[in-house]
Amino acid sequence: MKLKLWLRDGAGAAAGSDEHEEMHRRVEKQREYARYTIPHKLFADALEKVEDCLASTQVAVDTNACLITGLPGTGKSTLSNKLIKDIEEQIPPRTVLTEDSIKKIIPVFYTKLDSDVTTKRLAKSMLIALGEENVSGDGTDLTMRLVRLLKTCDTRLIILDEFHHLLLRGAEKSREAVCNWVKFLLDSSGVPMVILGTPDCETIIDDNRQLSRRVCFRSQLEPFEFSLASKSEYIRVIRALNSAFETLGQVQISPMLTDDRMAQALYVATGGLMDSIRKLLAYVLAAAHNANSPVVGFPEFQTAYSRLTLEGAILEQTSNKKSDPNPFAMTTADLIGILSKASDRSRKKTR
Repeated sequence: MKLKLWLRDGAGAAAGSDEHEEMHRRVEKQREYARYTIPHKLFADALEKVEDCLASTQVAVDTNACLITGLPGTGKSTLSNKLIKDIEEQIPPRTVLTEDSIKKIIPVFYTKLDSDVTTKRLAKSMLIALGEENVSGDGTDLTMRLVRLLKTCDTRLIILDEFHHLLLRGAEKSREAVCNWVKFLLDSSGVPMVILGTPDCETIIDDNRQLSRRVCFRSQLEPFEFSLASKSEYIRVIRALNSAFETLGQVQISPMLTDDRMAQALYVATGGLMDSIRKLLAYVLAAAHNANSPVVGFPEFQTAYSRLTLEGAILEQTSNKKSDPNPFAMTTADLIGILSKASDRSRKKTR
């Protein structure tokens, strides 16, 4: 059996041929669908909190920061990418030539904490993100160079991800130092910051009173709650994804994602995590294009689920030992049973 490659941009087909053009067109549609963003309620709330943070920094004495928390797959990376895209559309990154220098305009940049973070390494990573090649020097020198460069580059926002790494074993010594360093950078540069991490990283900030006071905008992204109600957030989102799948991907889903059994299977497969839902749909769309299939349904979703490992999947075994553990091969009764047990466990945790 030979390995079958899903080639991008029509590679493997003769350039200029109809096959090449069709493959290129399909890949572009898949990319367009992958970029499609649905501003659901929690996502929109997080965006509003960032906007409020940016606006308040213009008039506040202290520079503020915004904390966005969420479990992996809830949309933090999507939010980060949207922030970068929106800011760069308003203030394009560019190089400006003056009489005596070359000035880089970098309105926003992304960096993240390593598992063995120190303030010096963090300063280096930010300098590199701003295009600095020479990152030699001690921690104090690097930090002061960073403050000057942020002003020179007219940076409007810093996105700092993986803040929960400060909770890892061995990070205790650097935890307070990093928090104090972040506070100093906010005060010295005047550039607001979006801090991203898992929900438990909020305790890190709250334990540092000076930093906590500056992180006055906070929002948490969560998996969707399961509901088949037509106005529920889960149904509203998968209805939009279904529509985009058909308009952008030009492949029909039958039955639709909002069909009761399909919606139940999709939730069992993903736990309501947006990232997992998107990955599953992206795989199904690519497979449909590869097979020239105009319509996809339970068999295609069953295959996709069997080949992916998705975060958040509800793996509760059903009482019917003969049933297939693949959600898209389960009966409605089995799906309802799994969702009911998951709901019971969730209620017990919140008590």
